[in-house]
Amino acid sequence: MEFFFLVTSSTLGEDVMLQFKHFGIANYTQIPLANGSGVGGGTKFGNDIWPGENTVFFCVTETEKYNGIVEWVKNYRSQEIREGMKIINLAFKEII
Repeated sequence: MEFFFLVTSSTLGEDVMLQFKHFGIANYTQIPLANGSGVGGGTKFGNDIWPGENTVFFCVTETEKYNGIVEWVKNYRSQEIREGMKIINLAFKEII
């Protein structure tokens, strides 16, 4: 099992959900309207000075499904023109 966060520009939320469906990931939590700053996506605070917002997804899923999402993220990030997207894998202990 893998526990991961996927932080992405809010404009890509629908694309992420389509990929989750493609890889059979049915259980996840979505946190819309997350603010922050990063090298790939710039600064996003949802205001006139720093427009735009992020969305955070987090999920625990089987390693095979996680690996599919990782490959999709790597492919997306390899594009020259893109929005910000990062995947962070954390140690998983248990679900109660």
